[in-house]
Order: sequence, then C-alpha cells, then structure tokens
Amino acid sequence: MPKITAPSVAEHRNQQREALIREATRILLSEGPAAVTPRAVGSAVGLARSSVYEYFPSSGDLLAEVAIRAILEWSTELTLAIEPAAPGWPRLEAYVRSTLLMVKEGKHEIADRLEGVSFSDEQVERFMGHHDALSSPLPDIMAELEVHRPDLAGALAQGMVDAAVKRIAQGEDVEVVTDAVLASLRHGFA
Repeated sequence: MPKITAPSVAEHRNQQREALIREATRILLSEGPAAVTPRAVGSAVGLARSSVYEYFPSSGDLLAEVAIRAILEWSTELTLAIEPAAPGWPRLEAYVRSTLLMVKEGKHEIADRLEGVSFSDEQVERFMGHHDALSSPLPDIMAELEVHRPDLAGALAQGMVDAAVKRIAQGEDVEVVTDAVLASLRHGFA
C-alpha cells in the first residue's frame, strides 16, 4: 500500500492530481506539448506512468486540464479586474487593460503552446466553453454603453482584443496596443 501524504485518501489523490497538473504545465511551457507524457510527468512527481493513467487517461486529457486551469485562472483575474469598475467605459477599459496585461505577463503562453495540438471533440468542447465565458461580460458592458446590438458590439470588441493579443504576443508594446484598442473602441462606440 503506497504511503499517503494527506489526512485522507481523497485529499492525497487531490494533491497528486494537482501535482501532475502543475508539472504538466511546467513541462509544457519549458519543453512543449510533445514532452507532456505520462512517463515524464509521473517521473517528475514520483509516480509511475501507470499511476498517472489513474488520474488522466491520456496526455490529451492532461493537456486539456492544463488548458482549463489556465482559462479558469484567467477568468478569475478578469473578474477581479472588472467587478469593481464603474459601469460602461470604466468596465470596458478594465476588461481590455486586464486582458492585455495578462498577455504581457505571459499568461497566454499556455494557449500559444497548445496551438496545433489535436484534442478530442469532447476535450475541445469542454475547454472552449470555459474560453468563451471569458468574453461573456462584453455584451453587458456594451448594454451599459447603450450601443445598438450589444451582443454584436461585444463580439466586435472581442475581435479587437483578440487581434491585440496576437500583436502583443509578437512583441508589440502592451501600452501602445492597449491605447490603440481603447481609442478605437471609444471612437467606434461613441
């Protein structure tokens, strides 16, 4: 019987699962997705490859969990940034600034590293649902701004943010890009 390092078996399993996710994230960022194998991740946390399969049936499942965790952390930070902002422009500015600052801080790197990885339809559906929720505040913010068709305006604003994410990831200055997005949004929805 393996020795557990927590007050209960359930807590021990949760700790092991979290350790696997942390290590998979580290390997993904340092070596790329192909290096995230049950053997490599298990070895790094002191588990046999066969034990890793008890937590994650495949490398794809482990990578999908890494993606979901990153999205949930991003969502939490975004919520903390926009909730205290006043309705309308202050909330839109908080959304844009927070999102683009997180890109500058490297928090989008997991998504960049996972680009091109083949996931099952179920895995894609699972983390895309979480990803789509990131832009869910935009229609409400656009409604606060009293723009026509807040849902469309929110989607267009997100398109600008997505383009800005790519520019920052390519090395553009975050402040310059952020100011350009905010100026365009202010001009376009004024």
